[in-house]
Amino acid sequence: MNKKINFNDLFSKSSSVSEMIVIFLAMLDLVKTNLIIILQEKPEGDIWIEASGKKNKPVGTTIENP
Repeated sequence: MNKKINFNDLFSKSSSVSEMIVIFLAMLDLVKTNLIIILQEKPEGDIWIEASGKKNKPVGTTIENP
């Protein structure tokens, strides 16, 4: 069972704009590497962040043969 966290809760504890930017950029990287999933059930509804449980390679990466 994956724990979900509300998107707004991440930023309510932040003390500065730079900290909020760092958190947001880190989340984008976690989405890119398929480590988290961001869910929104309906327009203007809450946004939830959940661990994907996957350990996939990042999107857009390829393994090249030397």
